[in-house]
Amino acid sequence: MTLRPRLLAAFVLTLGPAAWVAASLPQDSGAARSAVPAAEIPGAVAAQAGAPLDAPLLPPGTVVDEIRWDGTVLELDLTLPGPDVRPLSPLEIEDLAAQLAAAFRPAGDFGGTRIRVRIGPDAPYGSLALLGVPEPEPLPGDEPQEQPLPWTPPQPGDRGPVAQAARQPAGALSGVVVFTTAGHGWTAGTSSWYLQRPVLWTMNEDYGNLDMLNYFVHYAFNAGATVVPFRPVGWQPLEIVLDNDDPGVTFTGAWSNGSSSKYYENGVTNSGIVYKWTSAAGSETATARYTPNITVTDYYPVYGFTIAGSNRALQTYRIKHGGGISAVTIDHRQVGSGWIWLGDYYLIAGDVNYVEITNQSPTGGAIIADAIRWGGGVGDIVRPGPGTVSGYARDEECMRYWAESELGNNAVGFDSTTWDVPDLDDGSDNVRVAAKWAREMNQEPAGGVLVERWKRIYLEFHTNASGGGARGQICLITDLGATTYQTQFATILSDEVDADMVARSAEFEHAWVDRSEPTYTSSYGAICTPANGNEFDATIVELAFHDNQQDAELLRDPRVRSAMAKSCVEGIIRFLNSLPGSTVPLVFPPDTPRSVRAIDAGGGNVTLAWQAPLTGTAYGDAATGYVIYRSANGFGFGDPILLGNVTAYTLTGVPVGETRYFRIAATNAGGESMPSEVLAVRRPATGVARVLIVNGFDRLRRQINPRQTFTQPPAYAGQTIERQMWRLSNAFDYVVEHAEALAANNLGFSSCVNDAVVGSFVNLGDFSIVDWILGTESSEDQTLSTTEQSRLTTFLTNGGSLLISGSELAYHLGGLGGGTAFLQDRLKVSYVADNAGTYAAVPVPGGIFDGLPPLSFSPAGGARYDVRSPDVLAARTGGTACLNYSGGAGGVAGVQVVGAQHNIVTLGFPFETISPAATRAAVMGRIMTFLQSATPPLPFDYDNDGDVDIADFTIFAFCGRGPEKPYTTGHLCLEFDGDGDADVDVADFQLMQLYINAP
Repeated sequence: MTLRPRLLAAFVLTLGPAAWVAASLPQDSGAARSAVPAAEIPGAVAAQAGAPLDAPLLPPGTVVDEIRWDGTVLELDLTLPGPDVRPLSPLEIEDLAAQLAAAFRPAGDFGGTRIRVRIGPDAPYGSLALLGVPEPEPLPGDEPQEQPLPWTPPQPGDRGPVAQAARQPAGALSGVVVFTTAGHGWTAGTSSWYLQRPVLWTMNEDYGNLDMLNYFVHYAFNAGATVVPFRPVGWQPLEIVLDNDDPGVTFTGAWSNGSSSKYYENGVTNSGIVYKWTSAAGSETATARYTPNITVTDYYPVYGFTIAGSNRALQTYRIKHGGGISAVTIDHRQVGSGWIWLGDYYLIAGDVNYVEITNQSPTGGAIIADAIRWGGGVGDIVRPGPGTVSGYARDEECMRYWAESELGNNAVGFDSTTWDVPDLDDGSDNVRVAAKWAREMNQEPAGGVLVERWKRIYLEFHTNASGGGARGQICLITDLGATTYQTQFATILSDEVDADMVARSAEFEHAWVDRSEPTYTSSYGAICTPANGNEFDATIVELAFHDNQQDAELLRDPRVRSAMAKSCVEGIIRFLNSLPGSTVPLVFPPDTPRSVRAIDAGGGNVTLAWQAPLTGTAYGDAATGYVIYRSANGFGFGDPILLGNVTAYTLTGVPVGETRYFRIAATNAGGESMPSEVLAVRRPATGVARVLIVNGFDRLRRQINPRQTFTQPPAYAGQTIERQMWRLSNAFDYVVEHAEALAANNLGFSSCVNDAVVGSFVNLGDFSIVDWILGTESSEDQTLSTTEQSRLTTFLTNGGSLLISGSELAYHLGGLGGGTAFLQDRLKVSYVADNAGTYAAVPVPGGIFDGLPPLSFSPAGGARYDVRSPDVLAARTGGTACLNYSGGAGGVAGVQVVGAQHNIVTLGFPFETISPAATRAAVMGRIMTFLQSATPPLPFDYDNDGDVDIADFTIFAFCGRGPEKPYTTGHLCLEFDGDGDADVDVADFQLMQLYINAP
């Protein structure tokens, strides 16, 4: 055994009033034994470790036999007096190990403890699991008895659906099952429900882990994985569950009744049929369609429940949603017997929504129709202590209750010790639930757990605590029975996360801390082989320290959560690639395409273009292709267009008067990126679109997080935490509200992101009106950079008109000096205050909104995000107030400007938050009428002084070099080409003479 140089720390033991004894190792010591004789520290562990608990964790008379170092890991051998030793729960075992390591934990390079115990001096040593409450062995599963027909190949001309709304990405993790979960959650105690971790720094680990899980599952899915979360994802408290014999389920083709001791029953036996099955075939001959009654339009997670077995097949689920049909294929020879996540989908109330199982498959075997779930639901488990349900959504509860509900109350044949071990409290039950359920769902290969081990993996999310001083991420190893490659998995994953986060550190509020020791060893029951059977490798990632202010602020940042999730997927890819026989390629999915734009090119053509994504350590590998997703509503996407390595695509035959929405993603062998911001385009009745929507709202920081305030139980009432739920802070799709309002006024439009303007990929001068979205964009991300201010100044000077709205525009430009001259001289606005303290505004008599009813932009009224600090404005000379705030601090909410050649409307709150849609359309109608009424600039008035005179001719003459000397595309002198023949000559001067109106 080697010793860690300079790792000198105290191993503190005490016995009643006895003195503290320190055990440390000198730098060059080669001894394997402790420098402190065991005789000097007799039975002291019991008193020290048991002090903070109701009962001693170790009995009096416990002896420290030996202390040694294995690298950075402290190894302890203890002998307990026997034979009557009180069994410890999984939580008590973790607490005991933590107590024994407490004196060393502040050291950044301390790698944890590896503890061996024996009961009596003659017994063999074992892990702390020897002290655990005995858990029953899992019940043996019964092999399904279906005898499917031989698979037949597809016939020429036969094929499945061609109008898929989205697709299951192919990537590095295709064929891999990723079991994953989030630690903690609401738990039933002896008298009330409680959170397993405290509220600190406006966050709570139980909820932070859940939000992290939601980020991770999307990245894993886009890398091709089959994803099995053990806390519900999707943040959807509504639920609809259909079993095979429930109303709403219909079948075509030949199906037989299944027979199994395990199946989903939805809590009610309608027919006694456990599930239906049919044989897989190359061409579709049978379907099972599950049609829910969706009453609330929203995003819903969709899950399938199928008992797994060796005679199963690759089974395809077609999810019909607000963007079309998505097909997801699951290999039930690998996984089943629980809810498998098929993705989050936008479902429209009253529309035709369904999940359809087809027997068309590339493999032979049995196709199973059991149960389908939409949404996560609200907790419905009543426990003896509180005597009530938790009152929270199921995803906010710890996973023990999800298992009890779905395997116990609503399914048949599952071992109750998965979620309820005799003599353990609910918190201790929860520790191993996900591992045991994953073991139940995983189908062990015929050759044993090491066969194709790269096809399954387990990752659990937590955050850390250590008194407030420690920072950084670490992955865990258990000494209760580590999985075969657990040390390698933990090390590779930890190193990947740290490398990526350090590379992106400049993007974050605080620098990322890379701890010197990537892993930590202790007695963790959630990742031990007694729970998971060593059927897959497993680790826990402690993403940062939630009791440290800087780390807590990073954990509350959605950008950091997203980057962590991407890094965790990359770490899994890197680890699985390293396993014997692995076919997982070492390729990381690409980052999101940049500077996206959708431009009406005329003649029924729409040009979509983008820049390649960033590449490198933190961003993934280079894109080798792209996919364009289409939508009719801006929320549900599908109908993909698969492209090679190109950065532009032109749609043809786009009809007049139809709004089309787009998202663009990058692809490579590693998978698919997160999609771009939403784009929108609509062809006008004549000509090309002259309105451009620019989305400049790309802020995604903790300051705009949604907040959740607890109302019960009494111990938590009034406490507030931040959530990292991107759909409630910045969904990057607010172009939809602007597009809908413009369409309601029969206007055509193109759209782009602000980076496309900054990068000169889109020229504002090609449009008459710009609608610039700023949302709650603020100083950290710059509402308008100096380049954007310059682009807009040129646009306005050349006669363009502008609608610009956002809650921090005046605060940033005027209050913080980010562009005072632009704010005052161009927009004719002064900054007054940062927060009007209201969600209401009223039209100013005589202004452009005169006659409209009062406006609301509150979440209660339908706004999709919370505008916490709408700017209070003042109109400067040349500007006129058109909206005033109602209530709160009052003051001006909107300013209109009539310029010599352009008009401007500035709103101190985001336009897209005006609700309802009819009011928003009416407001947009007034704005567009006003902006369209601007006096256009005179042709040939190059100095924009309102006349055409000798000064303008001097400018013209500079470029007049005669006929047949054309300028290249984009040349500045083409502005003086009046007849469009690409040169500047006497013909152009003759046109200019028609407009000369001054000396």
